[in-house]
Order: sequence, then C-alpha cells, then structure tokens
Amino acid sequence: MMPVHPFKRALDLPKPEGEDLEALLADVEEFGFRQPAIAWEGLLIDGEVRALLADILKARGRQPATPLRVEQWDGQGSLVLLILSLDLHRRHLDCGARAMIAAKAVDMVIEECKLRPEAAAELTAAAAKQEARLPAPPGQAPGPAPVSRQKWRAFVANLAQVSTNSVKRAAKIETEGSPELRQAVKEGKVSVRRAARIADLPGEQQVAELQRQHQQAKKEIVAGELTRAFGAAGKHHDQGARQVAAAVKALGRAVTSFQAARDAIAGYDARPLLERLRKDIAVGERLVERVEETAAAIAKEGKRLIKRSKAAA
Repeated sequence: MMPVHPFKRALDLPKPEGEDLEALLADVEEFGFRQPAIAWEGLLIDGEVRALLADILKARGRQPATPLRVEQWDGQGSLVLLILSLDLHRRHLDCGARAMIAAKAVDMVIEECKLRPEAAAELTAAAAKQEARLPAPPGQAPGPAPVSRQKWRAFVANLAQVSTNSVKRAAKIETEGSPELRQAVKEGKVSVRRAARIADLPGEQQVAELQRQHQQAKKEIVAGELTRAFGAAGKHHDQGARQVAAAVKALGRAVTSFQAARDAIAGYDARPLLERLRKDIAVGERLVERVEETAAAIAKEGKRLIKRSKAAA
C-alpha cells in the first residue's frame, strides 16, 4: 500500500475490523471502488481504508469489480483543511472523536503555516472569515499566519463542530492520558469532560478509574432501562385499570337493566292476554268448521251435477 501522509496518519482514524471489514470487502468485490484515493507527492492523503481493502483482496487472490483509482492533489491551498473536510464530514464520528481529531489538527495547522506559505494564506483567510474580519486588500499576499494558538484552536473546533473547551480537554487527554483512555474517548465509551478528569490521575490509576466508570455507566444504563420498563408497565397497568373500571361500569349498567326487566316481567299480569288468545283460537276453530262444511256441500253438489249430466246423455 502507498505510504500515508504524516498529517493523515496523525489523525489515527478508526479502521474497519471483523464483520465490518468483511462486509466492505464483499461490497468492493461485487460493486468495485466508487471513489478514488487521493495522493500528493507519493503519499496518501485520502483513501487509506480503500487502499487497505485493495491490498487485502489482492492478498486473497480476489479482485474488485472496478479497480481503485488514485488521483493526484494539485497542491493548491491547505492540505490540513482538505484532509479535515474529507474525514470530519464523511465519517460518522461522535463529539469525543471529533474533539480528539481537532486537538491534533491544531498542531498540524500551525506546522503547515510554517512549511507552506500558500497554505498559510488559505488558513489565515479562513480564520479571518470565521472571526468576521475583513480580508486583506486585493493583490496583497498575507504573511505568516498572525493568529495565536488560541485562535487556531477556536478555528479548528468550529471545523469539527465541537466547543473550544472540548478541544482543550482532548489535547490534555492526548498528552496526559493513557492509551486505554484515549481509545475509550475515540470509541465514545467515555466523554471528553470525564476523560479529562481521569487524565489528572497517575497512569496506573487511569485504567482502574476508567473501568470503574464503565461499570458505573453500565449500571446507569440498566437503571435507565428499568425505569423506562417500570414506567411503561405502570402506564399499561393504568390503562388496564381504566379498562377494568369501564368494564365494571358496563356490567353494573347491564345488571341494572336486567333487574328492571325482571321486575317488569314479575309485575306484568298476562291473564287478559291469555283469555283473548283463547277467544281468538275458538273463533278460528269455528271458522275452520264452517270452511269444512262449505267444502263438503260443494263436493256433494258437484257429484249431483255429474250424475244429471250423464243421465241426460
């Protein structure tokens, strides 16, 4: 793999491992590299992970769908600003990781201003714009960056979208913190503020305190989850209690209605209705008898007429 530029390497950005690495390898093998790497003076300034993926595939005897292209930077402007813009706004980094990057970037900005006048011009103009200062008159090239370390810290903090105090704490962690503490901040396991307090301890005590705080954080997470669970259970309990109360009220209304119906039935005298039904049945029976008598008479008369017609023939 092409060597990485010291500015880029100093940021110590996280690299994929395990399942994430294998997923990226499978994606590159199937679809290829979508973005080129960027180099300057034979050193990578962007695309370190892509170059790593290409090397791993080559070592495994496999190839990406499309090879990795390497474009050359033209050297115009600030290299530090280019690297920060490509990494800070592309990667999913939390506040702690961005503060750690910003702390390193302050020294990188100051060093680049000393080494590259064209970079100093862009950086100075950007810092002046951030402070709402007027730009230099047209045609007048600015000299070495007339900006203090404090101003550069504020400038880089704004680029990383973190506070200036976070960058100061991150710088303290970089210089006084143990490797375990620095890694914990980068991985988001401990906040910059808390890590800066841990950095005040001697080196051997930092790891013990970090572990203690990890355990405490786990307990707080569990406590929070239990609180939410009990809150949800209480909410469901309240809803269930309201539903039971509503059901009891509905049952009470039904019982009341049943009692009223029972009382109405108990107090109802059905004898007049039964007497009327008996009379109606008797009338119906008499009507049936009359119909039967009429039908018999019609049948008898029909037979008589048939005999008369035969005799006449």
